[in-house]
Order: sequence, then structure tokens, then C-alpha cells
Amino acid sequence: MHPKRIAILIALATGIFAPSAHALTFTEQQKLSHALPTARAAWPTSPCAGREVIHLAVDPQVIREKSPDGRHYEGLSLAATCEVWLIAGMLDETFCGVLVHELGHLAGYDHAAPFAIMTDAFGHYPPCDLAMRPTIDEQLRDALPHNGEGWRIGCHRPRDVYLRCSATRKGFRKRILWFHSRHGGVSYKILR
Repeated sequence: MHPKRIAILIALATGIFAPSAHALTFTEQQKLSHALPTARAAWPTSPCAGREVIHLAVDPQVIREKSPDGRHYEGLSLAATCEVWLIAGMLDETFCGVLVHELGHLAGYDHAAPFAIMTDAFGHYPPCDLAMRPTIDEQLRDALPHNGEGWRIGCHRPRDVYLRCSATRKGFRKRILWFHSRHGGVSYKILR
């Protein structure tokens, strides 16, 4: 076996290539861009499909005032105007689930509908797991200085095991070895 392959296998086995010390956090707009296609796909026959107006980072007090019972919710919708209001600070998967739920109201379903996502205490919506996973580009940019702003990134896959990426910015160059684990996680090592 080639010495470089042996070194890579040893590094993988010993955990040298570990994920970033800080997790990528999405802005509210990034959450929406990831979650909206999944939420729309859940209700393809909605009369509001493609016309939804989503208000992000809404003050919870505004939602409490707009809600029919004055209670606190993470989101609220009004089918007559195809509008949805979502509070800030939700976890990514929660954001997606709340968006799917509120678009369900725009599609005409209430909390008695025979879909788990529409019940009052709705839980997990599996398609949101994949939808809210950061892309390789987003994860790479998060690992680079300046949040990846101004960096050009190019990747190729010389073998099936990893991606070799290169990031350049105003005379700087970083080479990154990108590994995908069998569990869906990703780790990388900035080579230089």
C-alpha cells in the first residue's frame, strides 16, 4: 500500500482529522433558503404555493398579538394573504419543521389534519434533517478565515474516499482534504 494512503488511514483511525471546533450556524435567511424547498414540497397543491411571504426574525410579542388565542408560538400563518411569521433563534431543524407546519396551514390544514407535522405538538419532520445540512461549500467557508468571504473554492475527487479542495483569496492559498464519514458527518484537515 502507498505510504500516503497508510498515513491517511492512520489519521482517520486516530481522529486527527476532526470536525471544526465550532459548528456552522445559519442566519435566518440561510435557514429559509435551506428549508423552503422542503416545506413547499410537503404541500405541492397549496393555493399559496410559490406565493408565500415569509417574515423572519419576528418579535415573539408580534406573533402573540396576531395569534387568535394570544399564546406564544414559534410561527404563525395567515392563509388569506399567504403570509408566515417566524421567530428568531430556532434551531435549524426546528425552523424547518415550523416552516413546514405553517405552510401546511396555508395549504388549508388545521391541527386536526392526519399529518404528524400538523398536530399541535408536532415533532420531528425527517426531510428537514437533510434539508438543513450545510453544503460542502458552506462548511468549507465556515472553516476559512473571514467566514470564507472573498475566497474562491474549487474541489475535485481524485479518489472515491475524499474531496481535495483548494481555496484562494488575494494571493493566499489553502489546500483542504475533505472526508465524508459513513455516518453522514464530515471532517477535514487544512493542509496549508
